[in-house]
Amino acid sequence: TQMANIIAGPGITISNALYTGPAISSGSFNGSASNIGLASGVLLTCGDINQAVGPNTLGSAGVDNLAPGNSDLNGLAGATTYDAVELEFDFVAQSNNVSFDYVFGSEEYPEWVSSGYNDAFAFFISGPGIGGSPNIALVPGTGQPVTIDNINAGANSQYYVNNTGGTTVQYDGFTTVLTATRQVQACETYHLRMTIADAGDGIYDSGVFIEEGSLMSNVVLISASTVSADSTAWEGCSDAVVTFTLGATQGTPYVINYTLGGTASNGTDYASLPGSITIPANTLSNSFTIVPTVDGIPEAQETV
Repeated sequence: TQMANIIAGPGITISNALYTGPAISSGSFNGSASNIGLASGVLLTCGDINQAVGPNTLGSAGVDNLAPGNSDLNGLAGATTYDAVELEFDFVAQSNNVSFDYVFGSEEYPEWVSSGYNDAFAFFISGPGIGGSPNIALVPGTGQPVTIDNINAGANSQYYVNNTGGTTVQYDGFTTVLTATRQVQACETYHLRMTIADAGDGIYDSGVFIEEGSLMSNVVLISASTVSADSTAWEGCSDAVVTFTLGATQGTPYVINYTLGGTASNGTDYASLPGSITIPANTLSNSFTIVPTVDGIPEAQETV
């Protein structure tokens, strides 16, 4: 439960957390002084979390816990898996999306790429509107799972960090910060399984770092303000400012689609509005202005 609560952020309620695996294979981390790209969070490994601590002095650091693998990961790895660990829990999101940030690192880099030792992990999600239990740990813009064979110096290299000689992390290589995301139904219960395992053998370690507080469902607060402070705008006199505010900033631009209703007509009674607004990366809010059209026609009060 403690690890699940560390991951949980705004708009998410966690329940029924369960960890399966050796105690030495998981725990919390502080990456604020490292090059891992995440300040803190939870680390799941297929070995010993202490092996993740730098400097990068070995090309083969690892602990074989002689633990079983994970049948779901066998297919992703294309090999038999060993030393699997899993953190699973139920969650309820307050909006129709869920996302979190993570980094995958491995001692299999770089020498065992495409060699059959394709250590793998996955974030399996299930619940209303989702068929089966798809993996949402994917190479950005593709349907490929994040593995050492799919992200390395020769494949999707823009997401790969060569950590040779790194002073703070032992893993020989790791990904840049990636985001797992999925559309869900607000206020419904979903199940998330975070699992990682060795593939091919149980020796070299791999780990997935999951950022503290990054499992979020971004609830959008909508507010309106006018000069008169009574939500009334007047033709030729005053406008209304509508502001959209996120529960937490995002690392990429966040597009919000909105629907305009009421008795006033978009583009006729007020200047045309496009139906979407983008909150820039690392910014909490953005606004648009409703400008009433001066049409010279006496009218009763209309609404937007």
